[in-house]
Amino acid sequence: QRRHQKIVEEAPSPAVSPELRRRMGEAAVRAAREVGYVGAGTVEFLLDSDDKTAGSFWFMEMNTRLQVEHPVTEALTGLDLVEWQLRVAASEALPLTQEEVLRRFEAGGHAIEVRLCAEDPAQGYLPQAGRLLRWQAPKGIRCDHALESGQDIAPFYDSMLAKLIAHAPTREAAAASLASALDRTQCLGLATNRAFLARVLRHPAFATGPVTTAFLGAQFPDDESRRAPALPGLEALAAACLALLPRTPLPALWAGWTSSGVIDREVPLCVGDSMQQWRIEGTPSALTARCGERQHRIEGLHLEAANTLSARLDGRPLRAVRVQDASALWLLCEGSELAVEDRRLVSAVAAGNASTEALAAPMHGRIVQVLVAPGQAVREGELLVVMEAMKMEHQLVAQHAGSVTAVHARAGDQVAARKVLVEVARA
Repeated sequence: QRRHQKIVEEAPSPAVSPELRRRMGEAAVRAAREVGYVGAGTVEFLLDSDDKTAGSFWFMEMNTRLQVEHPVTEALTGLDLVEWQLRVAASEALPLTQEEVLRRFEAGGHAIEVRLCAEDPAQGYLPQAGRLLRWQAPKGIRCDHALESGQDIAPFYDSMLAKLIAHAPTREAAAASLASALDRTQCLGLATNRAFLARVLRHPAFATGPVTTAFLGAQFPDDESRRAPALPGLEALAAACLALLPRTPLPALWAGWTSSGVIDREVPLCVGDSMQQWRIEGTPSALTARCGERQHRIEGLHLEAANTLSARLDGRPLRAVRVQDASALWLLCEGSELAVEDRRLVSAVAAGNASTEALAAPMHGRIVQVLVAPGQAVREGELLVVMEAMKMEHQLVAQHAGSVTAVHARAGDQVAARKVLVEVARA
């Protein structure tokens, strides 16, 4: 869980024995019968962590609906629970007994579901909103979604975008299948927990267990530990893409055309909070990318399709998904994801004005409070703006001491991601 919301769900539970499962099931059925409940519902219990074998558990709540994780039950039993709830609503009898469903469940192998969310694990799981530039669900597993490329992700709802469910004979095989599927999921244009979920599934502590609701806090205690490591050289590849590749594939006659056989270009990139100055040199077929002490060799870079490129990076063949929107470029390669901003068109005045901090909205949302005014002195860490997005409030603070030079938002405004809200000149 993160913030008491589940992101990974599985069945059967490694913490529940067959005997305990029967006792819990009987208690759930009794609860429904005693209140005369008819329909789909989910009974939740709390299990005592000190006595998992004997099984001490307590009733927590009943949700009078199917829950988000119902696909793992469907995977093990081979049943469509949505169909069942419609049949119950139509006063039809269920086609299987409780014991028959239980036998299917316990012979059904293992299923794991993850919630793909528009949130940034490396920034405290901050919810995200904006344009989903590229969406393609992975093949080979179940994926419940209502997404398409170009769709706007609004800030008004829960951050969950889709559910991915893997089913296999064993827990280990299900986790491996689901992690591989996440690597192949194309969800580009805003930050998501896609890569982080794959890391969770591949974590040694997840494989060996026991896994509890405190897993993320214990294994990924801070923002830095949740930051997904980038594929070495991916930033160099991004710079080369911006320097050489057209936005769409050219006809065969023009592919790879250049007015000169020699390439020598500077490509400044913004990667997260850092600026990188890359120099791309060589020929279209063989390039060297340098940034400080980093150097990478890129050969055979070309577009295979509008959103797919291939190259050899330091001698290693690879294929990547590429999408661009204005100055933003997103790459997905072997499960590693990178977002950069092309800074070549930023004016010299704007680029050199490092003395002023522009506090920007981290996502689409509504401004709740603006706590400063032009000319006001502020301290480092002082609260400047409170905004609301995806059912949560987010506090935006000053990154350094100084004075407010401009305020570009008012309480009640709906603002887009990256809109500048407050400008602060350094003291």
